[in-house]
Amino acid sequence: MTVPSDGSDPLLVTIEVGVEREQTKTVHRVKKGGQIKFKKLKGRVLTIESPAPVPPFLVDGFPAPQSRFTVTGSELTVGVANYYDVGSAFTYAAQIDDSAPEDPIVIIERR
Repeated sequence: MTVPSDGSDPLLVTIEVGVEREQTKTVHRVKKGGQIKFKKLKGRVLTIESPAPVPPFLVDGFPAPQSRFTVTGSELTVGVANYYDVGSAFTYAAQIDDSAPEDPIVIIERR
């Protein structure tokens, strides 16, 4: 779950929610060229997969951007491919083991 912080109230958590193609989605905002950290409980496998036409994720150990990867440890930080410019967006599905997937959207912001 995204927990943006604007620094105004340490007890306040803001969760942005939007609609894309008639589906409610949690919105994550990241700066152009930024990174996303995926965290999960140990002992489970988290699979991240994007239907975007251009693979959005820069994953260590892979020479090119990826559309799909797994998180087997407790966390993994990935970059966002420079193809995604300010104002662009992509969606992805996050699924732990055989649970139902979540489908957030990532929006690229100015640095």
